[in-house]
Amino acid sequence: MANLQYAGEYELEVCKICSTSGEIIDIISMVSSVNIFEDIFKSSLTGDISLVDTNNLLTALPIIGQEKLLLKLTTPQSSAVTRNNSLDFTDHPLYIYKVDSKVEINDNTAALVLSFTTAEAIRSNRIRVSQAFEGEPSALLNSKKEFYYEETANNYKFVSPNMRPLDFINCISKRCLSDKYNSAPTFLFYETCKGFYFRTIDSMLDRKNVKTVYVDETPNLGLDASRNMLRLI
Repeated sequence: MANLQYAGEYELEVCKICSTSGEIIDIISMVSSVNIFEDIFKSSLTGDISLVDTNNLLTALPIIGQEKLLLKLTTPQSSAVTRNNSLDFTDHPLYIYKVDSKVEINDNTAALVLSFTTAEAIRSNRIRVSQAFEGEPSALLNSKKEFYYEETANNYKFVSPNMRPLDFINCISKRCLSDKYNSAPTFLFYETCKGFYFRTIDSMLDRKNVKTVYVDETPNLGLDASRNMLRLI
């Protein structure tokens, strides 16, 4: 594996689209660019992928906005591939939800830009939650991704008034106070390529004793397991 030569360089190892009928197409040769966006003010990852389809494969599927995207990117370097130098969305596929643009270059060639997000965002838009919750918000996610959180000083029992799960967690965050940072009311709920985070802005700015805490390949196993294994320090 070659060494990194410039910022933003990556190697595309896996790129496949799984249609709603179950057909899987390897599109790695069609990819011209991949963009993944993380935002601490958004609950889910988003991104887009630009393709040049020379065989009308994607037109024949067709793309209707419910396809799975299996994606794996690595940073070029001589060391072994780890979670710190790779982005792997093969176990937890992304979902295509929109065709941003499509330009017919000629009879057999088309340029497309597809937008994608995570399964949790798709699921959250489809369901509503109407029940009481207490403890950590991981139970609302119904996800096997890792969940990192900062403990709160207050412990409420909330009743969701027929809200989307991700919207409800964001609503909870506005009422939480930090147990570690002088009851700071600055909790944010967001997703990165490594998992979900529920933490304060104060903890992000605290650089005195920086530690990264995670458990490799460990899904959310319920409130007690998450409380013991996945904790921001």
